Amino acid sequence: MKRALTLVLVSIAVVALVGCGGSSSPKPLAEADYVSQMEKLGTELSSSINKIGSAGNSTAKIEAALGTAQTELRAAADKMEAMTPPSDIKDQQAKLVKGVRELADGLDTIKTKIKNGDISAILSITTLPGIKDISDASGAIIKAGYKIGGAG
Repeated sequence: MKRALTLVLVSIAVVALVGCGGSSSPKPLAEADYVSQMEKLGTELSSSINKIGSAGNSTAKIEAALGTAQTELRAAADKMEAMTPPSDIKDQQAKLVKGVRELADGLDTIKTKIKNGDISAILSITTLPGIKDISDASGAIIKAGYKIGGAG
């Protein structure tokens, strides 16, 4: 699935570069393409986040799962930033990208606490910077009629 997403994103990048005809900005994605790409990213991130929950009480496994989640959150933010979303949700997309990056960065604090033996720190993920931006932005995108994040 990751390979397929990579191929889709590379194809879109090539089409945008070749097809822009000198234009300074690529054409915004059609709604269906945007929703499809966001759903794929959401599925990948859900899998990564679920691994945190299934790491049990092993600090090493939890730290590893958090590290993987950070890497995948940052990759997702890069992919979302590379998209040209429909113009009516451009600002919300930027806020979503910002929130995802903030969440990835905030996981460092959780990893440090867990490394020091505080496994309960995992419960504070929902209070990390970025969560509110992610929630607000995705809510606004859904409200604008884009069925992302299982909002079908």
